[in-house]
Amino acid sequence: MWSNAILSVSKVLAEGAESGTNPDAGSQGFQINNPLPGVDNPVTLINKIIGGLLPIAVALTSLVILWGAFQLLSSSGNPEKIERGKKTILWAVIGLVIVLVAQGIAFVIQDVTGIKVTQ
Repeated sequence: MWSNAILSVSKVLAEGAESGTNPDAGSQGFQINNPLPGVDNPVTLINKIIGGLLPIAVALTSLVILWGAFQLLSSSGNPEKIERGKKTILWAVIGLVIVLVAQGIAFVIQDVTGIKVTQ
């Protein structure tokens, strides 16, 4: 019983595959629309992600530097709080440098290989 059902389904699917159509869609077939307009390959997707993350990283760095400055100003001479504020600012700058170096590596890859990896 189950084997007859499986064979009949397999036959229908095979006929649909031979004719290039989806058996459930009749003779029209089916098409999946791209949910990301303007993205047609992985390189373009990476470009869009990097292009969107870079301004966010710069904004976050600015906020963290301001937070570190607030820590310094509100330390009231406490050496631990002063050190914490300095470290906050230092790590914010290190994070921004890492992001910028990553962007620079993408530019170097583009120049060396000729593949457009940046916007």
